[in-house]
Amino acid sequence: MFDLSARRALVTGGAQGLGAAIAECLARAGAAVTIGDCDVPRAIATAAELADAIAADVTAFPLDVGQTESVNACIAHVVAGGGLDILVNNAAIYPSDTWADPNDEQWQQVLNVNVHGVHRCVRAAGRHLTAHGRGRVINLASTTVHLGWPSLLSYTASKGAVMAITRTLARELGPLGCTVNAVVPGAFPTRSEQQTQADATGFGAWIVDQQSIKRRGVGSDVGNAAVYFASDEAAFITGQCLQVDGGWVMR
Repeated sequence: MFDLSARRALVTGGAQGLGAAIAECLARAGAAVTIGDCDVPRAIATAAELADAIAADVTAFPLDVGQTESVNACIAHVVAGGGLDILVNNAAIYPSDTWADPNDEQWQQVLNVNVHGVHRCVRAAGRHLTAHGRGRVINLASTTVHLGWPSLLSYTASKGAVMAITRTLARELGPLGCTVNAVVPGAFPTRSEQQTQADATGFGAWIVDQQSIKRRGVGSDVGNAAVYFASDEAAFITGQCLQVDGGWVMR
């Protein structure tokens, strides 16, 4: 098992879904984890559940990655608690839209949260992540970038930008001792899937049919990939986008 003891991590959007699974896996590996989320009651509840279940240091703090002041306050809070070693940029929104939708405001909101939110967090955390030569940035992208996905145009575009940002940040932060990688999940049976798919059971069966591994993914599949990228064993890996999708997309 990878050892993240004496490391401090921030998981944005960690109150539920894959973010909560990532927080749990980091905590199980020994990291002290802060869950940053705009849904504060849910974040507090998730942190308490994880802290009790695995006897780990898991806490919550309000975070809206779409607001610079909120990001700065959250990073300052984490650093004041003992520093910051691992930043997981998971927070994102995923409204349904197509090429014909006239809602410019929605596009700007998606880009503000999903793309600029990553930049805000790295900008605020960068000097702390590069202070000791073992900083880690782990971004969450999406298989929709490789597949193309109708009715998720702005979300897919934003996740393509996250992949590009990952590679550029790897170039910029690598000389300063910080790696930057992305985990690229496929389709997972989260609450968002249930909300967006009218026939979640049929959709799940279709997903399994597309994959090489014939089961639905679980949150720890993504969480364990994040733990690896956060570990010392991945110290020579940066600028990479790792598909975690049961062999659906192969590149």
